[in-house]
Amino acid sequence: MRILLFIPKDTYDIATNKELVTMLASYLNKWGDTVVAHLYKPGLLDGVTLVHVFGCWRTEASRVISKATQLDIPTVFSPLGGLEPWIMQGQRLRRQLLTSTYQRKMTRKASAVHLCGRYEHSTFTKLKWNYRTAIIKNPTLTSQLSPEEMGASVMELYQKVLDSNVNMLISPKAVKALRRILYASVCRDIAGKPRMYSEAKADIEAIDDTDWRNICLYAADEHVADFVRNGAEVMGITRTFVTLTPSMRFGHDYGYNDGDIPCDDVISNNIMLRSKMEDIASDDEQRERVICTMVLNIKYELTHGTLPLRHAMNLLESLMQGNFDEDRLRSMLAATGALTFMRHLEGAMSTIAGLGEGFMPVTPRYGKQADKIATRIMKLKNIQKNDYS
Repeated sequence: MRILLFIPKDTYDIATNKELVTMLASYLNKWGDTVVAHLYKPGLLDGVTLVHVFGCWRTEASRVISKATQLDIPTVFSPLGGLEPWIMQGQRLRRQLLTSTYQRKMTRKASAVHLCGRYEHSTFTKLKWNYRTAIIKNPTLTSQLSPEEMGASVMELYQKVLDSNVNMLISPKAVKALRRILYASVCRDIAGKPRMYSEAKADIEAIDDTDWRNICLYAADEHVADFVRNGAEVMGITRTFVTLTPSMRFGHDYGYNDGDIPCDDVISNNIMLRSKMEDIASDDEQRERVICTMVLNIKYELTHGTLPLRHAMNLLESLMQGNFDEDRLRSMLAATGALTFMRHLEGAMSTIAGLGEGFMPVTPRYGKQADKIATRIMKLKNIQKNDYS
């Protein structure tokens, strides 16, 4: 693990700040590679696992957090008292000019904010800029905490940040293993396909403990923990599924609905669409109606950013079970304006979990749109796209 401690030079020149950062760097170097920097330059963030920025009111500090965010590197921000009311009041003009721009954005983008005391915490929370906070006292200002205790607490904060941002950190080989596991969860006869089983097994066994931990945490976030457990069992994986208590991670509010995707009725409040869904299926076409409803609800949730991976897996599982009239389903999708979306969605699901064309009720469309949908469904940057050339 490589940690970057970034503190602008004039902030670092303050004795207590310099002592704090030096103390922390000394502790962190016992556990990994730690770099202290005062100026941003190209390549500074290469290979960095986490960035910790100290100090307010410096564009360089804001730039580092912004760059790290763009690169999907988790960040911790320590304002060092720079957002206290009397400092904000003392810099009224600067507050008016800057707070609404880089300082506020910097604070909101941070994966977590480190505050040095309860009073600083109470004043900071009134700003309502970031609720992912941790109180760790500064041993240069108090005797209540030793440097070692401070270092250990910061390490715990770093781990909490990393565990809360697994979608940023999950490696390409972990994503590949995850896709194999998801496929196995809905294709229980994979063991009857020796070559596929052997390749999947090799990809899954190539991951290390960190990769497996990230897969488990990601699965919990995307409501597919049971799929991962089932897929791992099918593949003969004996690793223990990792679970964490809520206090060990910063909460995320993705707006997901709990449980499987609704398939009795469409989520959309569009009256015409609801009326059409009531009219297009006869009593003996309920299976086709259920799948069409799933597709429409996935489209709605994807548009509104509330689609968990679980709901895409629900559809994939239904398609692989078969037992529906493909021609009638195509007619329903066309009547509800979802046929083109379904073509792209099938392409995306082939990337996500290996949906084969034999289980696709319509002719799939691959390419950029399908890849974009796959990325939006999985919320991962390391999805290995299929070669559509």
